[in-house]
Amino acid sequence: MRILLVGPGSNRKFGDRFYYSFSRRLLNGFVRNGHFVLHVSDRDLADYALGLRSIGAIYANRRLREIAASLQPDLLVLVHADLVTDETVAAVRKVSPATKVAVAEFDALAVPGGSGSTRLGRMSAVADAAFATTGGQPLAAATGGVPAFFIPNPVDVAMDDRKAYEGTPNADVFFAGQQGGQGRQWQRALSLRAAAPELRYAYHGMAKQNGLWGHAYIAALAACRIGLNLNREEGFCYASDRMAQYLGNGLLLATDRASGYDAYFSDDEMIFFATIEELADACRRAAADDQGWRLRAQRGRDKALVYMSNTIVCEFIARVTLGESPPSNWLFPH
Repeated sequence: MRILLVGPGSNRKFGDRFYYSFSRRLLNGFVRNGHFVLHVSDRDLADYALGLRSIGAIYANRRLREIAASLQPDLLVLVHADLVTDETVAAVRKVSPATKVAVAEFDALAVPGGSGSTRLGRMSAVADAAFATTGGQPLAAATGGVPAFFIPNPVDVAMDDRKAYEGTPNADVFFAGQQGGQGRQWQRALSLRAAAPELRYAYHGMAKQNGLWGHAYIAALAACRIGLNLNREEGFCYASDRMAQYLGNGLLLATDRASGYDAYFSDDEMIFFATIEELADACRRAAADDQGWRLRAQRGRDKALVYMSNTIVCEFIARVTLGESPPSNWLFPH
């Protein structure tokens, strides 16, 4: 199958700091599934017009139409393609009538006033199917009746190539996030440290201090036992990119029960908690049981590679958008 994937490319932060981005994971997954993928970045194309995206957006949309006319893609996948207009999608359908259109959103949809729901709402209106790493009511509300499906943030073994459970950890608990110190994520992370001060913590990015990017981020998290999957809003199976990164690199993932992932993973594969006290107790016990946390982390990674890999996520996107049944081993609602 010929796939035209439009999303963040190699300019600015996605070329170095975020080389492990969602769109690149999809690119790898589609290719690994045997498809030809032409990856085009609307943002990069726009940057080439004197670096002015407002002007460059015109060129980016024109160029996308030209590429589609030549490629005649079976599938057009739009990932955070903010500069692509509705008119361009309509033009692609006109020059390539057999093309099906999928839109994928990886920002949280449950965050009030967030860009994720606004972008997905606009793009899904011109798509055959919409996919997001948030499920439930927020997904339905954002897509307005268009066929919409939850997908987990994908694990990619080409990027997530560390196995923390095989190494010698230099910290017990890892968390990284850019939100300010008053944000809910950091309030919970700091509350954990206050509740269990005897544990060793590797915290990065609070109020944009001590941030980690690129491979330094992957190397740092892979040197820890437990990865905190803390989100601004919990629930609806929201799977942030840190969830895929922590699981994929072999940490024992700790996630709120409200996430809903206790329906798919067991206590032998993850830490689930509802309160800071419960989280603190679970982290203490995991840190004190060296063999136990390693086995649980390995089981979690092994399951994630089966049910959350970029190959199965990409197969799901392709099959469902083309009107086919999902993969037989698809774990999540559809």
